[in-house]
Amino acid sequence: MNSTTYSFYRADDGHFTGARVTLAHVTSIDQETGEQTTAPDLGLLALNTPDGCVPMEGAFDYLSQRVDLETGEVVAYAPPPAPIAELRAAKLAEINDAFEAAAAVLTVGYPPAERLTWPTQQAEALAWGGNTAAPTPYLDGVAAARGITPEEMRAKTLASVQQFMAASQYLVGVRQALRDAIDAATTAEDLGEIQWPL
Repeated sequence: MNSTTYSFYRADDGHFTGARVTLAHVTSIDQETGEQTTAPDLGLLALNTPDGCVPMEGAFDYLSQRVDLETGEVVAYAPPPAPIAELRAAKLAEINDAFEAAAAVLTVGYPPAERLTWPTQQAEALAWGGNTAAPTPYLDGVAAARGITPEEMRAKTLASVQQFMAASQYLVGVRQALRDAIDAATTAEDLGEIQWPL
């Protein structure tokens, strides 16, 4: 069955909307001559044409083509560049996603319920690291359940806290530096050069 595809462009500026419709051809018979003709159903086309738009036969790309209203011809089109604020927002979202992915590696293997105890463990470990007489009731309880001495538990936790802080402060610092670079960028080319380090 034959069919025809139509694109729609706005009558006021010639920009294609991106909408298309494909209509099957219908056969009609001239009552006087008996001649058969096959063509798209123009009534159905009218029903599918958005308000303020004009149908044009063909499948046109709204991102790279438009209609020249003076000549009625399809011409090449390049959409205007996005405002720098939008580009900055998109780049910052990209950097934040990369930061989250890198930070997630630091907590792989630890269940959420255990991670909820980290602030308490960190506070006790840092306090003990500054003063070995500081009380560490939570860590002492974990040590007892784990079957190791409180001293071993405190030392292990302090080492883990220091490793995590060193890694996280690097990631936070990189993200903030890239955010500053994004804020300072004035062109799309500048933003394109800002990438999360692999």
